[in-house]
Amino acid sequence: MSSSNSNMKYKVRYEPILPLISVGITITYLLTIAYNVITTRVEVTTSTRHNPKAPVRAIYVLETSGARSSLNVRQACSVESTARTNQDLRINVMFTSPTINSNSPPMRCLQAYPNIVFHHLDARDLFLSSPLRNWYLKDPLQTVVDTDYRTALISDALRLVLLHKHGGIYLDLDNLVLRSLSDFRNTLGSIFIWKWLYIRTKINNSVLIFEPGHWFVDRCLADWEGHFNSSGAWGHHGPGLVTRVLQNNCPEYTEMFPKLPLTCRGLTVLESQFFNPTNIYELDKPNIHKRNGSSVVRNLFPNSYMIHMTRHRSDHMDIITKGSGQYMDVLFERYCPCVYESIGPNKTRY
Repeated sequence: MSSSNSNMKYKVRYEPILPLISVGITITYLLTIAYNVITTRVEVTTSTRHNPKAPVRAIYVLETSGARSSLNVRQACSVESTARTNQDLRINVMFTSPTINSNSPPMRCLQAYPNIVFHHLDARDLFLSSPLRNWYLKDPLQTVVDTDYRTALISDALRLVLLHKHGGIYLDLDNLVLRSLSDFRNTLGSIFIWKWLYIRTKINNSVLIFEPGHWFVDRCLADWEGHFNSSGAWGHHGPGLVTRVLQNNCPEYTEMFPKLPLTCRGLTVLESQFFNPTNIYELDKPNIHKRNGSSVVRNLFPNSYMIHMTRHRSDHMDIITKGSGQYMDVLFERYCPCVYESIGPNKTRY
């Protein structure tokens, strides 16, 4: 008897909520479709040239673990794709490791490109000659136990310091570059996040393009020093920081369906399809790795300048089977052919 009453209470209490949840999911889905349609239309019709009077001279990529002296297959592919599509720019590959091992097959590939230069980066010297000098002297990273998080924090800080001092283009080492970036000026890229009822457009720091001493980078450095939290959530000082600074200085930007591209005080914010294609989430589908790679590349990234080869998405994302025709096999063969040739005949984890 008590069991029956309990079930009745359960039904009376929760059943009226189910239609509301269904309506919410439906509205979310329709809004997402509308957003993607608008985004794609803007991308096709909007010029990507910004302030051609100020040429970009250099691209920076950073390996900041301090322990790795060479690049893995994925990182080397990123650098090769950048060098091939930006032959007029100098690609600075910078290691915080005191030594650089250039003997691995992927590293030997990169040495064949005249616009790729390897450097040792002395993080201490760079910080001490930057606006983050006082922050660095407090040694705030000593309390960070997670080595991966510490590496990410160092990378997030160094990219801002480099662009403040020298200007240029910063790229993460998991970006596969599809086209030349030399025409972009003072530009940020967005990333579209959709998970159930959570829909946001955040600003990503995996691509940063700025002239030296730009006000936005200076505000980011000020936010870093003023709000640094060594125990903060992952991304608090990365995408979270650049999103905060943009919101505080450009009130026309909103995370909920912003009108992009957005221009604010000489800064351009682009739709996610430029640098972080929304359709990259299609790669999470269980059977997509069985589809023809050429069609995947052609259909998913028609207007993109790069894709973010984020790891930990799924097991098949981390595997390349050479000659399989799967999407990662096609991407590597097309955009980093030398690194692709250096891969063995068996499955390779990248």
